[in-house]
Amino acid sequence: MPNSVVVGQFPSVGGKEHFGLVFAKGNGLAACVNRALAGLKADGTLARLQTEWLSTKASAPVLK
Repeated sequence: MPNSVVVGQFPSVGGKEHFGLVFAKGNGLAACVNRALAGLKADGTLARLQTEWLSTKASAPVLK
């Protein structure tokens, strides 16, 4: 989002972190979102976004 700033991050616990989205059973958006995420992963965009916004490169302090 334009002009957004990451102000903090939750501490990592254990191994890799996983994120998810929840849709009501039968919601047609789930298939669209899965296709969009697969495309972002395939072209490297998802990895770039994770590095930019969800890693130590974001320089956001760990929330306690």
